[in-house]
Amino acid sequence: MSTLVDITELVESATQELELGQVLFMPNFSLFDAMSAIEIMDPRMDSALVPSGVDPPEVPFTDPNAPLLSEEVCWILDRTMAAEVRLTYLILSTQLTQIKMGWHSGYALSQTLYTSLYMHQITLSNHGALPQYFPAWRQDSARPMGLVSIVLQAGLMAIVKTCDWVWRELTGGNVFDLEDFNADKADISLFEGIQVQTVITELDKALVWLDRWQTATMAWKHALHHRIALRKHILLSVAAGPNESSIVDRAVHVSNALASYHSMRAGPVPRTPPASSPLHAAFDPTINRRLIVSMPLKVIELMPADDAWKALQGMLQGVLEICKALNSADLLDMTVGVPYCINRALILHSDAIEASSTTSTLSKQKRICSIAKCVLADDQVDASDPMAR
Repeated sequence: MSTLVDITELVESATQELELGQVLFMPNFSLFDAMSAIEIMDPRMDSALVPSGVDPPEVPFTDPNAPLLSEEVCWILDRTMAAEVRLTYLILSTQLTQIKMGWHSGYALSQTLYTSLYMHQITLSNHGALPQYFPAWRQDSARPMGLVSIVLQAGLMAIVKTCDWVWRELTGGNVFDLEDFNADKADISLFEGIQVQTVITELDKALVWLDRWQTATMAWKHALHHRIALRKHILLSVAAGPNESSIVDRAVHVSNALASYHSMRAGPVPRTPPASSPLHAAFDPTINRRLIVSMPLKVIELMPADDAWKALQGMLQGVLEICKALNSADLLDMTVGVPYCINRALILHSDAIEASSTTSTLSKQKRICSIAKCVLADDQVDASDPMAR
């Protein structure tokens, strides 16, 4: 059944006093707005139409402050992480398996990270503040308010801020990616105005809250703790400054992130919520219909959470290898320690190449240490190597 409403008579009656050729515009009304208002019944050109083959969820997503179980919070964080990580190649059972779909692989933010409706709610929230109403379910010990307003919010803030730092390095020209990089933010904030330390404070608050939380599901409590600690160390690693000491600091944070990763992977795996759960509607693959985009984008399917975690492990190990390579006195020696990239190349700025002929190792490290900050946008080959050598 069509949901379109015929408003021809309404428009004709409201425009009786207009002269031929006269047009009324609202303030800030642009040509793009006029083109978007034209209904041409083609999802490939009309950003307002839902593409065929996309089935709506059984239960709509209506309340971002609704209480959640700790397992459900883990599932949301894992699902959002799958939208974040990039295309990478994993060597599994001596076979190359291509893992795809994520913002770091060149897809638009409106196809990946922005599909999380929780992320849009956080940009409008007060960073951990409780909602203005206090319904009866706030007394549910298995679904405390802090799981959503403190823990989930802090984890999603860290993911968004990490993408902000990668976006800055790529758009700043510190690292050049030979494959497509979509820098379009669709007029959505990536927390550019929020300091990294502010996000770290929110993560620390979430860790303290989890430590004090008295629950019978200790396994999921620890699973959340490891996920929040992982996001904290990843953010600290990409936000490290361009100096010699920051290389060591970055390596420490990445090592801690890998430790949290392995602890998390040893714990329980969140199950996919049933079809009747509103959490499925919390990820809208057609979110670009509601955003400012230059053209409609195709709907993509995110990778499974298990594959996404393995891809993230490969990226972290790549950062660790690059931190080790940056201690080399010769720029050419770096190619020995840096994992080989199969389908993507990283081009250094010309001044970084010239630095190889200078005698100042510190100057060279300042110029090229941005590689370590942006390795999340680079391919990694082997995700099965040991955490540290």
